[in-house]
Amino acid sequence: MKIHSPAKGYTATDVYGTTSLHFEDGVATFEGDLPPGIRQYLAGAGYELVADEDAEPFDPSKRSVNDVRAHLETASPEEAERVLEAERNGKARSSLIGSAPVEPEPQGEPVEENEGGDDQ
Repeated sequence: MKIHSPAKGYTATDVYGTTSLHFEDGVATFEGDLPPGIRQYLAGAGYELVADEDAEPFDPSKRSVNDVRAHLETASPEEAERVLEAERNGKARSSLIGSAPVEPEPQGEPVEENEGGDDQ
């Protein structure tokens, strides 16, 4: 993954817990999965996160709900739809895709309606 700093030409090493990002001329390269919290922070701070072309697509079935949510927050609309479709066809966790509203069951005896329109 390539991470583009909002500060053009930025060259330094940023450390986030156990994760170090070595920026040179405004760009850092990170191998592997960037932790969701760091991904969310960077995206919110104006960094551009660009997935490597050779990287496997994000697979929600291999991730926690929190990881999937963090990915969706920084994903393009097309990527978000792809991930949600994979989730619907995979684990289908309602906390990620929601659940269809359920119609309440009628209570008590059915009420007959007067179809004729008479008030008798």
